[in-house]
Amino acid sequence: MKNSKKAYSAGLYIVMALCLATVMTVGIISLVYEYQGDDIDFSLPEVSFPIIENSDTEPVDNTPSDVDPTVSEPEVQRPKYVRPINGNIVKVYSPDALVFSHTMQDYRTHTGIDIAAALGSEVLAYADGIIESVTDTPLMGMTVVVAHDYGLKSYYMNLDDDTAKVIKVGDEVLAGDVIGKVGKTALIESSDEPHLHFELKLDGNTIDPAKELESLE
Repeated sequence: MKNSKKAYSAGLYIVMALCLATVMTVGIISLVYEYQGDDIDFSLPEVSFPIIENSDTEPVDNTPSDVDPTVSEPEVQRPKYVRPINGNIVKVYSPDALVFSHTMQDYRTHTGIDIAAALGSEVLAYADGIIESVTDTPLMGMTVVVAHDYGLKSYYMNLDDDTAKVIKVGDEVLAGDVIGKVGKTALIESSDEPHLHFELKLDGNTIDPAKELESLE
C-alpha cells in the first residue's frame, strides 16, 4: 500500500513538471513570434568618460589682487623736441642784419645761433629723424644734418673730429640721442669761445632756433 502511494506521488510530480515545461515553452514561442522580423539593437550605448590630466602641480596665478589685468600700462611719452646742448647763446640768429665776426674781423650775417659749451660736451638730436649728412666743411668744420618730419632739418656745426666715428648717414636718431661732441673745427669761428653752431631750416629756409628753444625752457 505504501509503495503504491509513493508511486502515485512521483507520477503526480512528473505530470506537474511536464505541465510547467509546456507552459514555459508556449510562452517562449509566443515571444519569438511577437518580435520576429523586428530589428533589435543589442549594442551598448556609447559612454564618454572625462579625461583627467595627471598633474602634480596646479597653475598659480601670480597677478596681484589689486591689479586689473584688463588695464594696460600707459605709454611713456617721449619729448618731441629737446635742447641740443645747455648753455648761453653767445651769438644770435641774424640772417639780415650784419654782426661782427671776431675771427674774420668783419661784419656778416649769421644764420644760426652759437651756444657756449665746453669742448667735448655731448650734442643731442633736436628731434626724431634720420642722419642726412656727416661732412667736414671748409668753413664750419664737422657738420651733421638731421632730416625731420614736415620739411624740418637741424644743423650741428663745429663738432669734434670723431663725430664721423659715432654716426653715419642713414642712421635713425631719437630726440635726445647723442650725435656728436663740441669741437673746434669751424675755421670761420675759430677765435670764438668753444660753442655749438646750431641752425634750423624749414622747407629750405632758415628760422630762428632761439625762438624754437624758448618753448622748451
